[in-house]
Amino acid sequence: MFEAILKKRIKIEGKFLTVIMAVALCLIAGIIRSHTFYLPHNNGDQIFYVAAAMKLDQNGFAEYNLRGIKVHEEPFYLTMFDMGGEHKGDILIGQEQNGVFYYDIPLLHMPPGFPLALMFSHKIFSPSTPYTTVSVDTRNLSKIPGKILEEFFYSQFYLAIVPFVFSILFIAATFILGRMLFGEKVAFYAAALLAISPIEILASQKVWADTMVSFFVVLAAVLFIASIRRDSLFFAFFAGVSCGIATLAKMSGIFFLIAVAIFHIWMHREKRLSWMAFFEFLFDKRVLLFCAGLILTTLPWFNMVQAVYKSPLYMPHQLGLKDTNYWFKVISNRPLYTYLVGIPAMVPIYILVYPALARGLFKERQNIGEIFLAIWILVYMGLLMTRFGSNIEHRYVLPAYPAIAILSSKILFGLESYLNRRFRPPAGGLCAILLITICGIWSVWLGLIHLFSNAALIRIPF
Repeated sequence: MFEAILKKRIKIEGKFLTVIMAVALCLIAGIIRSHTFYLPHNNGDQIFYVAAAMKLDQNGFAEYNLRGIKVHEEPFYLTMFDMGGEHKGDILIGQEQNGVFYYDIPLLHMPPGFPLALMFSHKIFSPSTPYTTVSVDTRNLSKIPGKILEEFFYSQFYLAIVPFVFSILFIAATFILGRMLFGEKVAFYAAALLAISPIEILASQKVWADTMVSFFVVLAAVLFIASIRRDSLFFAFFAGVSCGIATLAKMSGIFFLIAVAIFHIWMHREKRLSWMAFFEFLFDKRVLLFCAGLILTTLPWFNMVQAVYKSPLYMPHQLGLKDTNYWFKVISNRPLYTYLVGIPAMVPIYILVYPALARGLFKERQNIGEIFLAIWILVYMGLLMTRFGSNIEHRYVLPAYPAIAILSSKILFGLESYLNRRFRPPAGGLCAILLITICGIWSVWLGLIHLFSNAALIRIPF
C-alpha cells in the first residue's frame, strides 16, 4: 500500500514538474517576444491586415478588400478610416506607386481568419477607438509624450497581442505534441528550440498571420495523433476543424491535409490487396471526419471566392513583378535550397533534422511518430520549394517547425542518452542544455537584431 501511495505521489509530482517546465518556458518565450508591444507595426502586410480587419468590422464581407482606405498620419500613429469602395484609397495608391496592382480586387485574396482575430481583439481592448497602430519605436519612453503611454492599450495592444498569444500557444502545443510522441525530455527540448527560433521571434512580433496558422496546424496534429492513440472520431473531427481554421488564417494551412492523406496511405501500405481493404482505406472514418471538419470550417469562405472568381482557390498574380519591385526581386531570386540551408543556419541544432529524417524513413523498424513528422516536413518543404516556391520567405515554413524541432530534439535526446551511458548522468543532460543555450544566444540575437531593424526578412545565409 505504501509503495502504491509513493508511486502515485511521484506520478503527481512528475506531472506538476512538467507543467512548471512548460509554463517557465512559455514565460521566457513571452519575455523575448514582449518587444512587440513597443515596436511600430506600420508597413507591408501588417497594414493590409489591419485594414482588412477594419473593413470586416464596418462592412462585413460585403466589402472585404483594400479599396477606399484612408491612412491618416499623426506624429506617433497611423489611423485608418474607410472612405468607401468608390475611392481607390491610400493603400492601393501606395502599392501601385511601387508597381504592385493585384491588390485592387473586389474580394481580398487573403483568407479572413487573421483579420477576424484582429477585429475581435479590437472589440475587446479598443472598442471605442479607430483602427490605429503606433508608427514609432516607443521603447525609449523618456522621448515619448505622455499621451502615447496613456493610450497605449487602445492604440496598439489589440494588434500586438494577437500574434503574441498565438506564438505562446504554438510553443505550448509543440510541447504537448512532443510529449505525446516521444516523452517529456524531447518535448521540452523541442519547445525550447522553437522558443529561440529567429523566424518565430520575428513573426510573433509582426502583425502577420504566420503564428496563427502555425498554432492551428500543430493543434490539428495534436488532435489527429490523439484520435489515433485513443481511437476517437471526436478528436479526428476537431483535428479537421483546426486544420480548417489554419487554412482560414493562411492558405498554407491546407498543406497539412496533404500530409494527413500521405500518412494515411503509409498506414495502410502493408494491408493485403482486396476490394474490402480498398474500401476500408477509401472510407476510413477517421480521415473522413477530419475532411468533414475541414470542409465545414472553410466552405463558406471558398463558396464566396468561387462566386466572385469562379475558382475556390483563386490567387491573384502579376507578371514581371520581380523586374519592377525590389522586394519581389529579392524573394523570388533566392535559391530553392534557401530553406534547407537557412533553417539550420538560424538554429544550428536543427541540422539534426536531416539524420532524423533519414533514420525515420529508412530504418527497418519504422516509428509511427517519426514517419508522421517526416511526412509533415517533406510536404511543406516540397510544396514550398516547387509549386509554391516562387517567393521564398522562411516564415512560410513555420507551420512545419514543430516537426523539425521535435525530430531534432529526438536525435539530441539520443546523444544525451549515449553520453549518460558512456560517462554518467547527468553528463548527457548538461551537454544538451549547454548546446541549446549556446544555440539560443546566437538564434535569439539573430531574431532580435532583425526585429529591431524593422526587417521583414532574415537573409541568412542569403
